[in-house]
Amino acid sequence: MLEWINWSPLAVAGGGFPSLQELHIKKCKNLIEIPNCLPSLVLLCINECWQLQFDDIMDYPKLQDLRIRSCNYLKKFTLNFSSELKFLQIHDCGYLRFIKISKDLHQDLKFFQELEISKCPNLEIFSGGGLPASNLTSFSVSNCNTLRLMPKQMHELLSSLQTLNISDCPELESFPDGGLPPSLQTLTIQNCVKLSSMPE
Repeated sequence: MLEWINWSPLAVAGGGFPSLQELHIKKCKNLIEIPNCLPSLVLLCINECWQLQFDDIMDYPKLQDLRIRSCNYLKKFTLNFSSELKFLQIHDCGYLRFIKISKDLHQDLKFFQELEISKCPNLEIFSGGGLPASNLTSFSVSNCNTLRLMPKQMHELLSSLQTLNISDCPELESFPDGGLPPSLQTLTIQNCVKLSSMPE
């Protein structure tokens, strides 16, 4: 599978995998894209697919668990394909610069509970109107060398947040206006050398 470039679901009887619930793709270093319509998919794990780019329009309405690791040419990530998502992990994506929540999902991320972002050295900001996930309980960001801003309006949009871990983000200077959610129970901040004050 090392030379696999494009997966066309049209090659499968019936035009796709309408019942597929789990998909694991690893070390397909030339793979550019995956099918954008997997209506029953619950778990998607992508690892060491260096050329992969996510389409801005994907149809994964049942997706609950998404793990993206070592996809070096992923430059932007827009969450716009599942209001059922519970867990999102993005790790070791060297060219990722922006993470954005689609406006269409702003009121619908009712089940999103855990977000982990690590080793994305070019990640700068969370684009758009913050991170609207009222049921998110755990948020971890680490080894993001150019991250300057945390999501806007955290105190309002992350109203259920209990655990926040921030480490090795040397360009992070401050927290957003309004401070952090009052629901927060555990706060860990480590090796953020430009951070000049603690959040209120």
